[in-house]
Amino acid sequence: MKKNEAKLSLKDSALYIVSADLMKILNDHIAYGSTINDNDDSRGNIYIVDFQKRYNDCYVQIFESPFYLSDSLWGYFILNDKLIVFNKDVHGECSRGLVNLDKLETDFPEQFPNENSNIVKRTYDGYAAEYKIILTDSIPRLIFVRRI
Repeated sequence: MKKNEAKLSLKDSALYIVSADLMKILNDHIAYGSTINDNDDSRGNIYIVDFQKRYNDCYVQIFESPFYLSDSLWGYFILNDKLIVFNKDVHGECSRGLVNLDKLETDFPEQFPNENSNIVKRTYDGYAAEYKIILTDSIPRLIFVRRI
């Protein structure tokens, strides 16, 4: 490890895991979540990143969840005490240039609830947003489509 790498903050080191564009959107999504947090301790701690291909276009949806699904989890990282989960679809062509798969943790994050946790509330009104992935000079850019 180089000297200046050791001084990187968690937020900076996360930039090596996801693109700067995706990092900005994750931070914005988390910040938005904190504005609607309604004193529910399970809110706003887990964010699922889901890549999809529809017709010939790629999309990414980011949504808040009270738990992660063990069968769908492929990898994750922690950003400011929030769990950022990538499902198995992260291997598809839509995530290229946005996620460094080699940098994701792949064991189960025990400090966060999964679908079998007894603290999980099944009635949960999370929020989500969808972005279209556009290639500009071979660099993927994310364009807001809709809040879900």
